[in-house]
Amino acid sequence: MDIAKEFARIVSCEACTTRTSSNLLRDSGENVPQPGFIGRNYRPKGLVLVGRNPAVCKPEHREQDAAYTDVLRRLKRKPTPELKEELTVLLEDYMPKWWIIKKFPFDECEVGLDDIAFFNVVRCRMTKDKHHPAQGVINNCRPHFERWLDLLEPGLLIFLGKWGYDRADDFVNPKKTQTSFINCSSKELIKDQEKVVKLVHQILNK
Repeated sequence: MDIAKEFARIVSCEACTTRTSSNLLRDSGENVPQPGFIGRNYRPKGLVLVGRNPAVCKPEHREQDAAYTDVLRRLKRKPTPELKEELTVLLEDYMPKWWIIKKFPFDECEVGLDDIAFFNVVRCRMTKDKHHPAQGVINNCRPHFERWLDLLEPGLLIFLGKWGYDRADDFVNPKKTQTSFINCSSKELIKDQEKVVKLVHQILNK
């Protein structure tokens, strides 16, 4: 697939607006739809991580977030391989700082960012992180989700959060892709991480 054009297609999405969802955070600056990430060495592993929706930018990340979303806006206007490479380089540095990414046991699974793809059930931010996306927003984002499943053909898909698993696991064809989840905000976190490590080794690290 032409990754640059695919990313631009998602950044250009206008299926949801602040009129259709009052909790949606959308503007022409730092709050645009976020496509996700595809590691340079994704194909050999085929491991996909899925979050809920992009988090609101923390003050300590404001400068890096502004650079990230600036590339997204430029990629929307001109989807070139050069801009896609710029975005990848930026995300390789930025993503390890994301709270949700820190919940995945990369070392124990013997994988790095290069080996994974990541996207969210909903590609837009909400006005506050405590605001869960409404069902209408989830439905509007479902075509993006299913399209990426077709494009990426994952061998294993892990939801980073029980919320995403409960609402989007049925988007995944179980005959093609096994799924699981890590309940990131519960006492089951370590247990879930151990479960996922076993799955990665059983399915992907053969």
